[in-house]
Amino acid sequence: MPYDSVQILRKRIAEQLADEDLEPAIRTLEEVLSEDSNKFGDLQLYRSRFKNTAKQVRKGNILPDQAQNAFGQVREALQYLIEEVKAKDLRPGVVNTPDANLVLSYQDIQGNEIELDLEQLERHGARKQAEDFIKTLRKTRKVLALEEDAEERVQYQEKLQHLLEELEEIRRRI
Repeated sequence: MPYDSVQILRKRIAEQLADEDLEPAIRTLEEVLSEDSNKFGDLQLYRSRFKNTAKQVRKGNILPDQAQNAFGQVREALQYLIEEVKAKDLRPGVVNTPDANLVLSYQDIQGNEIELDLEQLERHGARKQAEDFIKTLRKTRKVLALEEDAEERVQYQEKLQHLLEELEEIRRRI
């Protein structure tokens, strides 16, 4: 089970999320996340929403479109959770190398993994700013994933676009 890096673990779980069934990805996250991590609590919330929706489908209490929407929101929330996972969030022995302390990473609008070298950020005095933008980006994506109101979703998407533009500007500076 040990992974060579947090990035490889993220990729493995993202592959599981690409499948129709979310259960394998949820199970893997439960196996690797430390119960002391805030991410574990978030995972339990998403797992509960997934299980509740599946139960409603079995009982026939929810329309297929509503179920697909709810499952899609859980999938999106899990994708952002994966993006946020750091070595410190994992159980001991899950990752062989402490690479999470060398870079800040986030996904751009196309889903590409972008890494910012912490040493370069520090040299250019942009580390704190980049960390704050990435933290806000991740929180906004998490809220967007669970937001059902269309107007609110548009506002969060606009905020995401602005944050991604700011992060791109930081990347150009370093």
